[in-house]
Amino acid sequence: MTTLTQDLRFALRVLRHSPGFTAVAILSMGLGIGANTAIFTLMNAFVLRLLPAPDPEQLVFVERAAKGGGVDSDFRIEAFEQLREHNGTLAGMVAFDDTNISVTVNGQPEMVPAV
Repeated sequence: MTTLTQDLRFALRVLRHSPGFTAVAILSMGLGIGANTAIFTLMNAFVLRLLPAPDPEQLVFVERAAKGGGVDSDFRIEAFEQLREHNGTLAGMVAFDDTNISVTVNGQPEMVPAV
């Protein structure tokens, strides 16, 4: 324990004698801690936290299997409606589609992804 105390005293002495280095070190640590906090906050909000559903662990994702293997991206609304009408297992179903839409920003049209 005495070695740790001696090391801390020496570090403080060195930092007191070079204020420029001390300011850069403190600023670097502050920026690093702030960036890590911001990234974790975003990851927690969008990835780690469960969905706001009554029983999020019971949510399932249904995809249509392609003939050659993999997933078929052409899942028609008629097929979804038939699944929903003849569903005896799931409490409810919802469909979504991802696409690109044209949005005008400052007079310039841009294609942006949308769900």
